[in-house]
Amino acid sequence: MGNKVEFVSKICTVTNLVIGEVVLVAKRYKNIYVVDFESLHSSDLSCLSVVDDDAELWHRRLGHASFTLLNKLVRKDLVRGLSKSSFKDHKVCDACVKGKQVRSSFKTKKEVSTSRPLDLLHMDL
Repeated sequence: MGNKVEFVSKICTVTNLVIGEVVLVAKRYKNIYVVDFESLHSSDLSCLSVVDDDAELWHRRLGHASFTLLNKLVRKDLVRGLSKSSFKDHKVCDACVKGKQVRSSFKTKKEVSTSRPLDLLHMDL
């Protein structure tokens, strides 16, 4: 939306592409980026809120959670920033389809591959 966000080792900068100036700088503390709002001019920032109701994005962010689980998280208010609307069942993503695929079983062998009992058998599964 007109800004460029750049993460470099321990600093995150937000640059406005229209005016070409850095509007926000955040320093990494442990595993989170922290912004010092005291150093910012309040007139420079109009809004620091992001609204995103994309159910598929939240599905991916939360480790391909089911939409039933997403609705439960909304109902119990367990995730900060998750929209308060209920998620309808969407199409299943490609990663979930591949994860739920069932492989066909291997053909049975008619002959014995070992020469004696407890002999080591190498197979390519």
